[in-house]
Amino acid sequence: MDTLILGVGGLITNLHVEYYEPSHCWYYLLGGVDLTISQIEHNVIQEYEKNPDAFMIRYELPKKVKDIKKLSEEIDKEHQQNIKRYIEVRSKPFDGFHFGSGTPKEKFLDLCVSKSLTHNHVCWSTIRKLIIKKKYGKDF
Repeated sequence: MDTLILGVGGLITNLHVEYYEPSHCWYYLLGGVDLTISQIEHNVIQEYEKNPDAFMIRYELPKKVKDIKKLSEEIDKEHQQNIKRYIEVRSKPFDGFHFGSGTPKEKFLDLCVSKSLTHNHVCWSTIRKLIIKKKYGKDF
């Protein structure tokens, strides 16, 4: 499905999946394809390389890091948890997704929101791992 007609405040709006990124729930609502972990990480790295200073300002690490190895391990653990949750949400068929109660449309929207949120969590932890690598010059 590449077009969906929705009533918004009494208006009919013609929406296309191309208007949205995978970070937005409407991307999935309009039939957007789930990205793989490697695609998400690749996209984050490409965006970083376009403007590394913007990433360093927006996603700053703590000012004082006593144990960089410990921080790196915590970020890596968080990243693995985010990946696990993203794969879990991504693998659930709509009819098997029981998030709360409500109509089938509400449940489908819940699934779309979960996909966008877990996508964003993987992006965030990828960014943090990338900044540690760039700032300290190595992987841990």
